[in-house]
Amino acid sequence: MNTHYPEMCKRNLWMTDKELGTLSFAYQKNIDIYAGADTRIFLKADSYTGEVIAENNPKKLPLGSAIMAEWHLPIHFGEFGGIFTRIIWFVAGFIPAMLTYTGVKIWIGKNRKKKKNDISN
Repeated sequence: MNTHYPEMCKRNLWMTDKELGTLSFAYQKNIDIYAGADTRIFLKADSYTGEVIAENNPKKLPLGSAIMAEWHLPIHFGEFGGIFTRIIWFVAGFIPAMLTYTGVKIWIGKNRKKKKNDISN
C-alpha cells in the first residue's frame, strides 16, 4: 500500500478470491472526522506482481463524477460539518424507527377501538 499512495492514510486492505489473485486497497486523505469533501482512492492490484488492475481516484474523474465521489460518503455519514453533524445524523437515524413504531401502535389502537365498538353494537 505504501508504494502507490504514500501521502494518503491507509484505510482498508481486502483480500479477494484466491482464483482472481487480486487485492483491493482503500486510501483517504485524512483519518480524522472533519468537515468537507473527502478524497478516497480505491485500487485493485494483482497480488503476485503488484500491478494496478483498476483505480478509482476522484482527482482523475470528470468534474461531476469527482464531486459525487468526494461528497457521497461525507453526506452519507454526516461528516460534512464535523462532529456536530455526525451526532445529528446519528440521532436522525432513529426517526424512521420511531415513526414506524408509533404508526404501528396507533394502527393497533384504532383496530382495538373498532373491535370494541363492533362488539358493543
